Amino acid sequence: MPQFSTFLAVLVAGTLLPLQNALMSALVSRGVPHAAAVALNYAGSFAAASAFAIASSGVIAHQAIARTWSWWYALPGFIGAAAAVTTLAGFRYNGALLTVVALICGQLLAGVLMDGL
Repeated sequence: MPQFSTFLAVLVAGTLLPLQNALMSALVSRGVPHAAAVALNYAGSFAAASAFAIASSGVIAHQAIARTWSWWYALPGFIGAAAAVTTLAGFRYNGALLTVVALICGQLLAGVLMDGL
């Protein structure tokens, strides 16, 4: 994908994150526990990612995962779930500014540490 169209896709995705946060908050305000709201979020993400993988690579993508499965394949999902839960709590207790600053600082710190290894 060319650089500009990729930038636009990321920009659009970024504009959708507040909507996602509002929808997650609406779930919680209707009595859905935080963990269940996150589970619904990831169920939707899994369905969308699976549809994209099948559309772009066919069932070969899923067959490759099944054929080469290792325990650590699930780690990105667990890390993402932890990030989502802590971000939701951050927005609730610290507001958007401090939460986003903390996320960016954490990413920069991890990048520096990983580059140094």
